[in-house]
Amino acid sequence: ELAQAGTVKARLVYQVQSASWGPLYDLRLDTQAGTPKAQFSFAGEVRQKSGEDWNGVKLILSTARPTQGTLIPDPTNWWLDFFQPVYRQAVKAKSPGRMMAMAADAPMAMVKQESGGAELFEEVEVEMAQTQQAEYATSFIIKRATDVPSDGTGHRAAIAETSHEASILLVAVPRLNQSCFIEASIKYGGEQPLLSGQANLFRDEEFSGVAPLKSTAPGEKIVLGFGQDDLVKIDRKLLDQKGADASGFTTKDSRRYRWVTTVKNSHTGPRTIEVREQLP
Repeated sequence: ELAQAGTVKARLVYQVQSASWGPLYDLRLDTQAGTPKAQFSFAGEVRQKSGEDWNGVKLILSTARPTQGTLIPDPTNWWLDFFQPVYRQAVKAKSPGRMMAMAADAPMAMVKQESGGAELFEEVEVEMAQTQQAEYATSFIIKRATDVPSDGTGHRAAIAETSHEASILLVAVPRLNQSCFIEASIKYGGEQPLLSGQANLFRDEEFSGVAPLKSTAPGEKIVLGFGQDDLVKIDRKLLDQKGADASGFTTKDSRRYRWVTTVKNSHTGPRTIEVREQLP
């Protein structure tokens, strides 16, 4: 109510159901330098189908999850019932052409331009987003205006790019795979908490694959595998096995196996290999 005639300004804040965002990560491991480095690129993929195009909007990406509800699960009820068998129906396998099309849709995180047989790379500086941390949620304020059409496709918005020290360990699990794997341990020192999502992994500018990244807080450690080391060969062979016979009124059955694991290093210098084995 106004005592006299005047002007009122109102700000309307509302929520639409068909808008969301998810994290995107590019993690580049540099092993060429004296001390291994891990370059982290953190971005948000925004998509919306609200029926209205967002042109030149200012984005604020929040880690709050209003659509997941606020009710706390009740663990007191435990229901028991008879087993109900599930009858499975054979599903026709996908055609090779469809599998190749699915593989072609995999995300690529590096673009190359070829000119006259030479590859040209252009360095792009990431404009860091402003981070606002509250007690139970974090907001990322994107500095650059963004266009997000109402077509449901993902649009990338850069949040942060940070560099961290890493340690590399060569790991062999000869019982399951006779290859040597590269495992990197990274202590995340960024100020932005990382949400769980998929990370594109690169080792010395070569694409290594995609791996799930767990929710990580600043100061926590991230352990990821970056493919195989082709210059280290692992061989595991069974030499012999012995068994015991039953005797008397008591039956004692035991069996002894003897395996030998051989590691061959073709690098120019020595390497430390951690061999993980399953017992028994």
